[in-house]
Amino acid sequence: MKLLRNIILITILIFIIFGCAKAKSPFKPDEQVDESILVIANSTGSLTGYPRNLSVTNEHIFVAEDEAGFSMYNRETLEKMHQIMYQNGNVSGTETPLRVKNISVIADSNMIFVHSLTDADRILYFDYSNLDSLSFLGSGVGATSGLGTVNFIVNPVISEDEDIPFIMLSTAQNEFKRGYYQRSGSTIYLFPNIQKTSVVSNINSFTMDDEYFYLAGGQLGLYTISRDTFEIIGNADSPGDAEDITISGNYAYVADTQDGLQVFDCSDKSAPVLLSESSFDISGHSVTISSYGNYLVVGSGGGGVYLFNIEDKAKPVFVDNLTPSEVGYIRLVYIDENGLIAVSRDNGILKVDIKL
Repeated sequence: MKLLRNIILITILIFIIFGCAKAKSPFKPDEQVDESILVIANSTGSLTGYPRNLSVTNEHIFVAEDEAGFSMYNRETLEKMHQIMYQNGNVSGTETPLRVKNISVIADSNMIFVHSLTDADRILYFDYSNLDSLSFLGSGVGATSGLGTVNFIVNPVISEDEDIPFIMLSTAQNEFKRGYYQRSGSTIYLFPNIQKTSVVSNINSFTMDDEYFYLAGGQLGLYTISRDTFEIIGNADSPGDAEDITISGNYAYVADTQDGLQVFDCSDKSAPVLLSESSFDISGHSVTISSYGNYLVVGSGGGGVYLFNIEDKAKPVFVDNLTPSEVGYIRLVYIDENGLIAVSRDNGILKVDIKL
């Protein structure tokens, strides 16, 4: 009788402990969404190479595929348009093969910027005005070794005396750099190191608004940098390893690898605040993140794809997810007004509809 009474007391105690525990995960593992919100509309199947980086326009998708060069797809149909594997822009040949780590596209100018690791780090330039045949414009080397992330943007201020149409932003271990690309006739000039600043940790990725850069600084979390002076303004640590970053208003959202999604209030750029109560444990390692409007998407490697509502920007709300069995190992995600794109190591490019 005494044994039975003890068993009953222990059972009640277990229910009390687990009933009062606050789950940090955005959803319970056995909780099912009544009706799927994320629906895979189309996919390419496996890619030729390993997906390293992604650039998306309204009409096209470009993927850096390491030793398979880079590919270009029609965004609507996911039909492959080009697979460029050699430095002169050929699909095949005896020329030096590409090993593409980063790709950046400026749609209004029909320009593709490719960062290749083969034969010394170099930046290659292509014009895709003619969709049937990409035009190789040339390449630039010098001060390009050891680059991590590379992105080209339209120069917001073009001098009347010096036509510099594009700005090059890049990382190299713990350095963040700004340079520029310039063409004079058939000659191309690349100056990657016009301005640079150093932080304590490695820089894994970055994003920007009109006045500031926001850096995912690995083990030291988030950095804010002035676009005007290129000086570090603020820093705030994250519990994990900050791998990727996106912003919405005064808030920064970090894919923090083993520590899931982390949220920072950046209202004061000199003193960003980690909102630990808004963090989410996510299955797998959060490695890629993107936001548009009131929605945020996180790609979590072997953990799948997660969609959040950020109408209340300080408190993301879980909406739906796609499991690894549906999408494979996720490397890259992107969301805009035209929908969600995910790139999987196993299943290639996935076009995902958001049924809201």
